[in-house]
Amino acid sequence: MNEVVKPLVSVMIPAYNHERYVEDAILSVINQTYGYENIQLIVTDDCSRDNTVSILRELESKYKFKLILHSKNSGITTALNEMISLSKGTYITGFASDDIMVLDRIEKQVNLLQENPDIDILTGDSILIDVHGNILFEHKQEPSYSQIIYSFEDLFLSLKPRFAAGSAMYKSEIFERIGTYDPNYKIEDYYYWLKAAYNNAKIVKCNLPFLYYRVLNNSLSSNEELMAQEGNKILSIYKLHPKYNKAIQNREIFTLSKWIFINKFQVLKRILRNPVLLLNRKIIKVLIMLVLPKYILKKRFPENYFRHEAI
Repeated sequence: MNEVVKPLVSVMIPAYNHERYVEDAILSVINQTYGYENIQLIVTDDCSRDNTVSILRELESKYKFKLILHSKNSGITTALNEMISLSKGTYITGFASDDIMVLDRIEKQVNLLQENPDIDILTGDSILIDVHGNILFEHKQEPSYSQIIYSFEDLFLSLKPRFAAGSAMYKSEIFERIGTYDPNYKIEDYYYWLKAAYNNAKIVKCNLPFLYYRVLNNSLSSNEELMAQEGNKILSIYKLHPKYNKAIQNREIFTLSKWIFINKFQVLKRILRNPVLLLNRKIIKVLIMLVLPKYILKKRFPENYFRHEAI
């Protein structure tokens, strides 16, 4: 009896200054239950200043993956587009070089995509870990499989829970149909999901964990401010949409709900500076969070707490 041929899956890892974590990231691909022989692994390094390149060269010699070393720092979107152009898989996925794939992730995602051929992008949950790999937070596993379908308005208006970029698996044909990432936008995943949904791609999040997401230090307000500005820049692509102003408000409230864990005073200042937010019912959650002490926030919103509080 002939053995069933599994579809090839291309895995992209953009690396930068992750000497402490990059080997674990790569080994989590090598050791997938799906079988490394069914995986095309592509790794880029964007001019790391630590020992990442040495580690990658040693791993590449042992496991024979495609390694691309940039001569100058070109940014993550350029690296992703380069890797997409080299991808030969039926499906394409990628994750950061400080994160780790759940070991049966590819097997589960491929099975789900084959069972549901109308899905273009399949994402899942992530398990938060600290710098040592200790689990900080994981979603309570439901007894049965469930999924959430994301429309353009769901993403545009921030109506449904976010999902980790590194948990997404794409049909390769979607990049042929609607193009790749735009280096003008720094939140490349958010840009692409909006673009895909706007072009009628079916985006689904399921309740299975696909990624160990490493929390380093996300408490820098300057970084959060940049992310907020970049989010609005992406939304401005659709400024002719009738709900554009609502989208900007909802995005601001989404940002404030993260800043709660960093600087409550700054959150209050932003609300007072933009009082029209008080007319948006989504602000109620933020106002409640403002008065809650940290230990209750940690208990009530553990995932957000660990993502945005210094570890």
